[in-house]
Amino acid sequence: MKNIITILALIATGFGPSIAHGQITTPPFGSVKSGGNDASFLNYYFIKKADVAGVALDTVAIRPYHRRVTMKLSVQDSCILYLGSVAGCYYTDQLDLYVINPPQNGTLYLAGPWSAAGDISTINLTAGMHFLIRFYFDGTNWVEYARNANY
Repeated sequence: MKNIITILALIATGFGPSIAHGQITTPPFGSVKSGGNDASFLNYYFIKKADVAGVALDTVAIRPYHRRVTMKLSVQDSCILYLGSVAGCYYTDQLDLYVINPPQNGTLYLAGPWSAAGDISTINLTAGMHFLIRFYFDGTNWVEYARNANY
């Protein structure tokens, strides 16, 4: 009986399994400088960009300069992802690029110091599908090392 009361007390105070945690759709790190004082705030960064609907081909410029960058890009038709500078980038930095739900078939062009698989800097996007591409920085270029297209 004593064990049952102890277990119930632990669960009630939050030391046991909790069912209160739901799905979290935002990353566990900040998107502003000095957002905290632990490693996740100092080394991780989240970028959210969007392509402008109705513009034939617009340019989305980024400059990742954190240890690990996650970018969510909403593409409406076609756009150029432009990386103009590698200042602040260090060897083995990572960039995860998530392209979310283009409403129609489109194209994503990579401009700047990218090194995509097979040197392909043009990525065809399928309507309603997601696209993930992962890069690491080799000291000169952002090199693709993983891709999951149209899931």
